[in-house]
Amino acid sequence: MANIRLNFTTKVFIAMILGIVFGLVFPKAAPSLQIFGDLFVKAIRMVILPMILLSVTAGIAQMGDMRTVGKTGVAMLLYAATVNFFSAFAGILVGVIVNPAGGIVIPSGLKAGAVAVPTASSVILSIIPDNIFAALAANNILAVVFFAMFLGVAIIMAGEKGKPLLNVIQSGSDV
Repeated sequence: MANIRLNFTTKVFIAMILGIVFGLVFPKAAPSLQIFGDLFVKAIRMVILPMILLSVTAGIAQMGDMRTVGKTGVAMLLYAATVNFFSAFAGILVGVIVNPAGGIVIPSGLKAGAVAVPTASSVILSIIPDNIFAALAANNILAVVFFAMFLGVAIIMAGEKGKPLLNVIQSGSDV
């Protein structure tokens, strides 16, 4: 019999399908097994920010040339803006077509509270972390990505002196 090797993504999709089938076949037993799903989600959330920090830092530092970093950065910014535009457009379109709030009546006595809209400067300042460990603890992805990019550029600018740190970061990224 052939030894079949499945990658992690395939295993996750197989597990999802088995979970759905199990939930349909044994609906009363499924809630007692929810802890396994919760554990899986917590495990993913536990490693996502360190993975982002290490992989973005290593990716930028391995470019080795600031011109390459600049060109790649501009391309990534345009890509992100385009993807965000189309995803927002698709979300609005689906919302208009599906009308998920259709039929909901809000009682006349309820009033919406004022929502403070953040200023552009406060949004920009929130991207730059005061403390990377606090940003990691608060799950502030933008601040972690900014720090990772900053650290990657700093490693490039350090030249040979930055190679040992890059090796450690690359090893962490591989792990």
